[in-house]
Amino acid sequence: MNANWPIVTVDEIKSDSQYSCVGGPFGSSLSRKHYVDYEGIPVIRGVNLENDKFKDSDFVFVSEKKAKELHRNLAYPGDIVFTQRGTLGQVAIIPNDSKYDKYIVSQSQMKLKVDSKKVDPYFVYLFFRSNVAKKEITNRAIIGGVPHINLGILKSLEFPYPPLTTQKSIAGVIKRYDEKIDINNQINQTLEQIAQAIFKSWFVDFDPVKAKIAAKQAGATPDQIERAAMCAISGKTEEQLAQLPPETQQHLKTTAALFPDSFVKSELGDIPEGWNVCPLSKYIDVKHGFAFKGEFFVEEATQNILLTPGNFKIGGGIKFDKIKYYKGPVPEDYILNKNDLLVTMTDLSKQADTLGFPALVPKVEGSFFLHNQRLGKVVSKKGVLNKYFLYYLFRSHRYRGEIVGSATGTTVKHTAPKKILIFQHPFHGVLEKVFDDFMASLYPKIECNMNNNTTLEELRDTLLPKLLSGEINVNNVA
Repeated sequence: MNANWPIVTVDEIKSDSQYSCVGGPFGSSLSRKHYVDYEGIPVIRGVNLENDKFKDSDFVFVSEKKAKELHRNLAYPGDIVFTQRGTLGQVAIIPNDSKYDKYIVSQSQMKLKVDSKKVDPYFVYLFFRSNVAKKEITNRAIIGGVPHINLGILKSLEFPYPPLTTQKSIAGVIKRYDEKIDINNQINQTLEQIAQAIFKSWFVDFDPVKAKIAAKQAGATPDQIERAAMCAISGKTEEQLAQLPPETQQHLKTTAALFPDSFVKSELGDIPEGWNVCPLSKYIDVKHGFAFKGEFFVEEATQNILLTPGNFKIGGGIKFDKIKYYKGPVPEDYILNKNDLLVTMTDLSKQADTLGFPALVPKVEGSFFLHNQRLGKVVSKKGVLNKYFLYYLFRSHRYRGEIVGSATGTTVKHTAPKKILIFQHPFHGVLEKVFDDFMASLYPKIECNMNNNTTLEELRDTLLPKLLSGEINVNNVA
């Protein structure tokens, strides 16, 4: 640390207000029985501290009355939240523009309100996001049962104390990186939601078929029936449809013609006429990964990245906050290619949060991703793999229910290729490829934002420790 900056403890910079540094409710004060089935006061859990960023969703709620009982455990925008037990080192700051004006911290979290006259909250948050702080927390953890820290440990943690103006300047520089990363993530989330909505409309709800049936029953002409399906596919009204370029209208017309105007009965309920219910095994296999030897796992970065279930997001997709590197012999058949489709076969959480979810392998310059055990690689039996179609199918509600429902194990949940392959779904035979072609035009935009974020994160994470230590003067940073 910079010799000119004093060192202070958390206890010295916490707010003078009551309950400024507290843990979650004690014992049975908060349990599942206190959760309500309506939107009350949200409870902050580990899932809300994902990648050291506050996730303002996926909450459970308690009533306003219960929140008043737990008033000492309330957290507010600007407060910093730490994991007390479980994934130690997790930290997040509740944004000032957060969705709710107050929260309850769970038994596994602690919250800190700082004295803003002494420290900038974002600066404090940034320090505890650093590897130096995480290592110190890990070293001081209480080992016995589940590793954990307590309020005494949190209050005694030390960090550098530059002038408040310097703190704000450092926080401002890093916040700009964080904000740009957040914008890219929001764009990707929007693109993903568009793709998921189209998948659900075409292959789950069969909206274009329903639109044709409704138009037919209303006595519409064949051309009007086709236009109704075009509106359902595009999400446009008749007036808006007429404003689209001719080539776009022709593409919609071609797609609409693939949907029938009637349903038939099947073992899965009503499905479009002409579609066939088949198990996934008709089209794909799921290949097991390789048991890479633990003796070759290393902490320092190598060109070989060993993917694990921990790299899968809840809901699907890759994350890079738990990277494992490998420095040993690699069988050529277990080096993954860009956009290979994987599914998780094992999940360490009791809720099986990621079990069976998919991810597409990204392209990272200078790196190779390895196909590890506990991950299944999806391969085609028909020569062409509609990977984007399958990616969204593996995120669908009915698939997810069957995979989790058939999982084995208690603490660790498992599935198997045969359990995935017996999943049945109605297939058209051509529309899956149409959807895939659409996603092939959309996904590069998602991938570009992902790659931009990788670069931004590397720059940010290189710059942050140098700013915190005073090695780089914040006034010299453009």
